[in-house]
Amino acid sequence: MFDKPQASHSLGLDIDGTLAKGAALSYARGKPKLDCLFEFPVETSNSLDSENVKPLYTTNQKEQLVSLAHKNLVVTILPTQEVLVRPLDLKIKKEKDINAVLAFQSEPLLPYPVENALVDKIIISKDKEGHKLTIIAARKDHLTNHIKFWNSLDVEPEDITATPASLATFAKNFSSQEGMLYVLHIGLVNSCCILVDKGKLLAAQSISKGVNSLIQALALDKNIDFDTAKQMLPEMTLKTEIPSTLKESIELLRLDITRTTYSLAKQAKGQEINQLLLTGEGSCLNDLADLLCSPLNKTLLTPQPQPNFAADIKQLQQYAIPIGAALSVLPNSQEQINFRQHEYNYPTPWKRLKQPIALYLLLCFGIAVSLVLFGKAYLSYKENDLKRHYLELLNVMNKPYTAFEKEFAAKVLLIPDASSSEVPALSSLSQEDIKGRLNFLEKELQSMPQFYPLQPNVPSVSDVLAWLASHPNAVGPVPTGGGAPPALQIENFNYTILKRPELAKKQEKYQVKVELEFSSPTPKMAREFHDALVAPNEIVDAKGEIKWSSNRDKYRTSFYLKDKTVYPNS
Repeated sequence: MFDKPQASHSLGLDIDGTLAKGAALSYARGKPKLDCLFEFPVETSNSLDSENVKPLYTTNQKEQLVSLAHKNLVVTILPTQEVLVRPLDLKIKKEKDINAVLAFQSEPLLPYPVENALVDKIIISKDKEGHKLTIIAARKDHLTNHIKFWNSLDVEPEDITATPASLATFAKNFSSQEGMLYVLHIGLVNSCCILVDKGKLLAAQSISKGVNSLIQALALDKNIDFDTAKQMLPEMTLKTEIPSTLKESIELLRLDITRTTYSLAKQAKGQEINQLLLTGEGSCLNDLADLLCSPLNKTLLTPQPQPNFAADIKQLQQYAIPIGAALSVLPNSQEQINFRQHEYNYPTPWKRLKQPIALYLLLCFGIAVSLVLFGKAYLSYKENDLKRHYLELLNVMNKPYTAFEKEFAAKVLLIPDASSSEVPALSSLSQEDIKGRLNFLEKELQSMPQFYPLQPNVPSVSDVLAWLASHPNAVGPVPTGGGAPPALQIENFNYTILKRPELAKKQEKYQVKVELEFSSPTPKMAREFHDALVAPNEIVDAKGEIKWSSNRDKYRTSFYLKDKTVYPNS
């Protein structure tokens, strides 16, 4: 099982000699952010047994480490000398099938049985033939000692990566070089050089020398102790003041770096590599990088500071490995390496999910409580609304609340002497109580006889004709010279009752339609009469359809009359 855990808060931990370094990162708004950098001294033997570890010098440092390890996804780093990095071409087209054959295909590349190793991969490229990979292998005994060491510091790493992979991730994020470049890390005890192409690891080699070898040489030259020489070396100008033993030590380190870079160049397959990124404690010493790398004729690069990383170039160089490791397990990270596989799987995979699950359950509980409270408030609102409509119904039926309650108590509840009994308050009635009272009112209404009006209150024929005869748009003003005023000439008048209540249709209402055919002295007068019909007036029902047509000087119109009849159910 290849588990690649990721989290929005990560902690990278690395051991460089007797110094443990850590970098805590977080992921916010789609970008990584540096939370803190720290270091603390440890003393270990080559066996890395827990009894040979002096965990921390101060209690505060231990508490800080345990607190950060509890809050973050912890990723620790195997050194370069304990891993093997090899290229591998696989004739497999589907990426999901690679893991099944990775161990078998890697066995010829390993100097030890694959059963004694754990292997992970980085996919370099893909073509029609298959995949080009970089495999990283670690022996199980190294992994066992590594886990024991961190357990002795009360740390249980969830992800175990390798120094070359961490440096490749660091270079991807802190170097603007898009093509191939070397990354040279000069550590305290050991150094390493890796070859990176677009942030992907191609090859790596360890160098068994570091800053401590230079300090020891200086101590011999000056006849001083190691700690004094350690304080003196950063203050020296190495281009001008180099004692003989220190000069020899620098020359040996330079030769190792030169041989390593030439060896790695074979993986570039003829491609020119002109840039070299410097990291590690040695890269911060005065003039050391120029002395070591000047024969290589490469452009020396330093990490480029990022907006969310509150660290200067020197700190980025010193903490490059833990920063790269922490970056590799943040969300959306790629090329992640994890040696916690098979029998070395992380023992408590749910540990990091406890807090999110607890928050999720708490949120669910909060939502449930909110829904209950909202439901109660909504039911209370609907119940109050029901009581309000109930009072409006009693008011429409001319039944005072107190009188109706006494009537209901006597006829339905069969309470003796109900007229003198106490009337319940409206607020004390439940929905079932109101439902019973509504059923009683419904039966009472059904038992009442149904009436319907026989006398309509609709304008009669004479009312309509009188309205037409006196309307200013139907009869024009008297001419100044005398004579009859211009008026509409009604040629056909039809008054029809279309609907009316009957015994079989007691709910029907009166509807009267008037149809006119007339002539007009002028078209203007006809248009003004049409506007008068459409405008609100006491005769025409504005809700009904008004039809209008014309043929030369003849006009036809039809409209409905207003119904002012009072109906029993209205």
